[in-house]
Amino acid sequence: MSDDKQPARNFARDVARTIEIESAETSVSEQHEAIAEPAETPKPLTRVQGIKKTVLRLMTLRPFARTSTSLPRRDLSNKTPVTQFATTDYRAAVANDQIDADTTLDDLYDVEANFQLEEEIATGGQGSISRARDRKFARVVAVKSLHDELKVRPEYRRAFITEAKITAQLEHPSIIPVYGIYGDADKGLHLAMKLVRGKTLSQYLAMLREQYEIMSRRLIIRSENTILKQRLEYFQRVCEAIAYVHHNQVIHRDLKPDNIMIGNFNETYVMDWGIAEQVETDPAAFHRKRPSGTLQYISPEVINRQPYDCRSDIYLLGLILFEIVFLKPAYVSKDTKEALAKAKHAEVEPYVHAFGCAVDEDLVMIIRKALAIPPDERYSTVEALLDDVRAFLQAERVAANPHRFWVEMRYQFRRHYKGATLAGGLMALLLLSLSSYSLYRENRNQLRQKQTEAVFSEVFTNGLLCGSRFDRRMKDYEKLVADLANEATWRLEDARTRPVPPVRAYGPQDSQKPFTAPPGLGYADGYMQQISLEHPVCVVAPGEKLADFAGAVAALATLRHSFLRLLSVELGDAFCESDDAICKALFAGQPPLFNWVYISLADGLHVSFPYHGDYPAEYDGRERPWYNAALAVPAGQAVWGDPYVDISMHQRGMVTCSQAMYNSQGEPIGVVGADISVDTLVAMLSRTGNRGRFVKNKYLVNSTGTVVAQSGQQILPGRRQGPESLNKTFHNQSLLRAMWLTRNGRIFTTENERQYFYFFMHIETLNWLYIERMDYLQLLAGRPRL
Repeated sequence: MSDDKQPARNFARDVARTIEIESAETSVSEQHEAIAEPAETPKPLTRVQGIKKTVLRLMTLRPFARTSTSLPRRDLSNKTPVTQFATTDYRAAVANDQIDADTTLDDLYDVEANFQLEEEIATGGQGSISRARDRKFARVVAVKSLHDELKVRPEYRRAFITEAKITAQLEHPSIIPVYGIYGDADKGLHLAMKLVRGKTLSQYLAMLREQYEIMSRRLIIRSENTILKQRLEYFQRVCEAIAYVHHNQVIHRDLKPDNIMIGNFNETYVMDWGIAEQVETDPAAFHRKRPSGTLQYISPEVINRQPYDCRSDIYLLGLILFEIVFLKPAYVSKDTKEALAKAKHAEVEPYVHAFGCAVDEDLVMIIRKALAIPPDERYSTVEALLDDVRAFLQAERVAANPHRFWVEMRYQFRRHYKGATLAGGLMALLLLSLSSYSLYRENRNQLRQKQTEAVFSEVFTNGLLCGSRFDRRMKDYEKLVADLANEATWRLEDARTRPVPPVRAYGPQDSQKPFTAPPGLGYADGYMQQISLEHPVCVVAPGEKLADFAGAVAALATLRHSFLRLLSVELGDAFCESDDAICKALFAGQPPLFNWVYISLADGLHVSFPYHGDYPAEYDGRERPWYNAALAVPAGQAVWGDPYVDISMHQRGMVTCSQAMYNSQGEPIGVVGADISVDTLVAMLSRTGNRGRFVKNKYLVNSTGTVVAQSGQQILPGRRQGPESLNKTFHNQSLLRAMWLTRNGRIFTTENERQYFYFFMHIETLNWLYIERMDYLQLLAGRPRL
């Protein structure tokens, strides 16, 4: 894609996503006038019972994406035409219902009583979608709310309720379930439905285009066939859902990639039934309707106010298939006027792949038939379109591309019988030889493909297991810090009402003289310095006196066992029950989990465990980043900071987990912090996940792109390290952005003329990415192991 064409295509893509013709609100052109829709609707018939269950096979891992075996074909030769299926008249169902434009809170359940509305996750022309928590069932749902400026207009209220009822009565695995419709005290309307976690088809295609732009052309061409099959699998599920609603005499009318959701587990949903309607039987009614939909995804008969039926949805499916196959929109325009002209005359883009990949003729013919301007020349049903797509995937004959070669051969054979017989024999011998060789190569390629798939499947499984273990372990560490914060808060609150026996407070300077040093002070191999595991070190802010904090020091000194517990979690991969065993292991050189555990109070006292004398004279814990970060998050929530170099004599790289403490009046009284060394994180990376010569690096990267830990990284003791030694950014920022878009997955790319395979997983507890970088050729040559 050339640089001079890119701005225009980006602008056209934005126009395609934003320009919509709203139903009963905006006319297509100044010549179209608003006329009300007819009040009468066809008489409802009996609804078709049952949906054929779709059996999905588990996807096997490939270098770029998972692919699944094509769904089994169904025999649709005896299908009844769409107009003869038993239907349910959804308009009549809405018209006969007691819920109308004047619906109030008395008629509907209160949305606030049933759901706790949280942040808004999407907005559109008629409403917004928010994440909410079901108060009764404790589940997370999506709540669609009609805009405040539209809830007082009867036509929008009726349209909102119509969408809710149509969606609720369409029971299909690819149609989002509806839980109910609710109101509020301000006459608002709210629709509760299943919350789908994933991305839209439009976002998926955009991510794929972005990934292709950083890949070599040779690699794109070699991988496109595999990735195309995955995209066609999504398209098949959309066709199955639309075929189901067509059987029930309903037209979606607003099919586009933005209205197709792909879940995190590759489930596919068709969304936004706001302008769906019953199949119209009165030809005169089409002239009284306003065209509704999106300019870049609308059929010519709809935009030109001509009679339309279910085949208009087939045209929209053709536009979606065009974008799926060629990785570019079918309609590209610079402004609204050009978009409207192209939609009226069905002027689609050339049938050329956006990245120069070859497209099979059968697939091109399928798209051409679906995008035929006269509806009679299109597929008569969605099932027919679905059959052709399945036939293409199974390398069978496609109805849209009749092969006339064999017909001509038959006539030529009758005219030249003798010569054709001799040529046929020679041709048969040649074909037999070629087929034998082809079968040999195919068997060899299939065996190689199975071996490759097994390797990538094992790599993916090992990576998921490692990421899950790491996430679970970080949650356990947060709970330990939270327990210490709660216990410290209770001790401080209790000390205000009941006197605590005073204890000796030891400052950093007390370690310089033998007669003032705290008991138990000795050299610990794990810390490589003098520490005491019997007392903490107490530091006060400049201008304060340690004697003024006698009560707080005495209360916090009772936390010695809790301090030791945070230090001993990782000792020998087993928890030491007694305090003496913990101290003995730490002095023997066992590395602790948290090197330092400390509490900084809001009035200026800082208590750190174990005791050491490295604190500077002007130290104030309230000015540290971990202190302010803990106060910035909601109460009861722990926060992990960026890596930094600690103030001890050995200048080790540390990452802090901190949580604020609040008194009974809700006022902050201090912050509990615990430092885990970067060396500990690196050791955790080295012991888990995929291991072998093919694994070149393992990373922990935070949301700012900083590499928190990296396999092979080491902070040398005794050598002063600056912040630049830790705060290193990830080496490929464009690749990192693509990882953050999907959070979990794998990417295949080329770096310095070598091919690499990246596995990445989002660690929710820390909001970090766990990344494994593997050499592709070495990965295929070896086998991953845990």
